[in-house]
Amino acid sequence: MSDSEQKGFVVYGDYKAIVDELDDEQAGKLFRGMLNYFVTGEEPKFQDVLKFVFIPIKQQMDRDGNKYAKKCERNRQNAKMRWDANGC
Repeated sequence: MSDSEQKGFVVYGDYKAIVDELDDEQAGKLFRGMLNYFVTGEEPKFQDVLKFVFIPIKQQMDRDGNKYAKKCERNRQNAKMRWDANGC
């Protein structure tokens, strides 16, 4: 994730059901892990239930990041075609 131009990530409402089952300390660790993964690409070293909670969240973050990268590339290609067509 860290090599992307993406400035943020989505926290889906579906996560609420999972987070509601965590205590405040676990929820804080999960959020910090998500943020660190987004910024650095380094997967958190969770040892408890968070290890399993993070798996589907990481998968969704990766899917969203790939989708964003594809959209950016498509937009770059479209802009290039417009510039090339106008002789710029």
